[in-house]
Amino acid sequence: MNDIVTVIEIGASAIKVVTGYKFEREVIVQFASTKKLRSNTVIDSIVHDDDDVSKTIRELILEAENTLKSDIKDVTLVLPAVGLEVFGNMRMTPVLSTNNKISETDIRNVIATIFRDKYPTTNEVIDVLPIVYILDNNREYSNPPIGEESTMLNLRAYVHTIPQDIVRSYRMLVENAGLKVKSLVAAPYGVAQMFSSYKEIPEEYFLINIGAKTTSVTTISNGVPFKSCYFSGGGESITTAIQSRLGINYEKAEEIKRIYGLDPLKYDFVAPIAISDNGNVKFTVKDLNPIVEDELNRLLKDIVRALKILSDDVTFEKLPVVFIGGGSRLIGIKDFMQKNIENRDVIFPMIKSVGARNMTYIDVLGGIKVTSNVVMEENKQEAPTALTRETSKKPKYSETNDDL
Repeated sequence: MNDIVTVIEIGASAIKVVTGYKFEREVIVQFASTKKLRSNTVIDSIVHDDDDVSKTIRELILEAENTLKSDIKDVTLVLPAVGLEVFGNMRMTPVLSTNNKISETDIRNVIATIFRDKYPTTNEVIDVLPIVYILDNNREYSNPPIGEESTMLNLRAYVHTIPQDIVRSYRMLVENAGLKVKSLVAAPYGVAQMFSSYKEIPEEYFLINIGAKTTSVTTISNGVPFKSCYFSGGGESITTAIQSRLGINYEKAEEIKRIYGLDPLKYDFVAPIAISDNGNVKFTVKDLNPIVEDELNRLLKDIVRALKILSDDVTFEKLPVVFIGGGSRLIGIKDFMQKNIENRDVIFPMIKSVGARNMTYIDVLGGIKVTSNVVMEENKQEAPTALTRETSKKPKYSETNDDL
């Protein structure tokens, strides 16, 4: 039976809620909705209006319950890439049963040991991702070796950590809405797991998520994020630039940005697209294009700088870049990035999930991919929730919304 999960993301400008499940290797969505937050509610991933966020979460959950005709009591919470640090670790625990048969309890125990270990960071551990289980006589298993015989159980794993302030604040906001947080997922990890079944996505790449107010760049290898950095700026920066330079209100600036983006101007007649708030000046796409292009050039410089920071080894110097997030769907941005990012393949994937293919849902869809159809057990001694995921192998392939 497919495990139906509800996933919440607290974004810079909106809250997203998706309910669905994983079927084979894709995500099936039963409910998806997003609600805007008031301006400046969330700045640089720090929440400045707790009541607004919790109220918006409650409204979305009620909408989901009315649509699905069922109660929602626990959720997966997707956390932003801001401050994400990834560590490798290996720990060993004795097998508890008298016949040395490995059980789910042994799997939970070794994961909990890694979860509670000390790491060189002030961040909080949010997830443990098993790489390989090692039993007596160096027998290795990529999936939990339940039922196998061994006196000891070793686990090599990746550990995801996020700044404590973000983890605790976001969790509290969800709990204040009357929900239990069953699991935490770093946004780039969920997205990378979604892309593990996409043939056009290579095994190693840089994931560039253009959100409303923040853009993150993350190194991905075999479905796992390793390093991440972020900077202020995204789709909203373009909107505010249009608003300021054309002298129009924010809503009109957002509208013409969505409709025209970076217009290719492949026609002779150019009609007015906006009028200044004082009514004295009419604007066409010839006025809009330089503004959008200036902002994309600023975004490009920050992206290139982030790629240089993360490319600390020659193997990273030519890795492809994969663009996601609502800002990646701006008209004209694909051609712009493909033209201006040199010596790298530039990929703009389309979401294949059934029921919600809008790029604004990419992070919550990834949360479903990670937490549906996994063993979710809680240790009675306050150990973390253990997610024992199956490891799927992806064949090599050489081809090369947060809101806007």
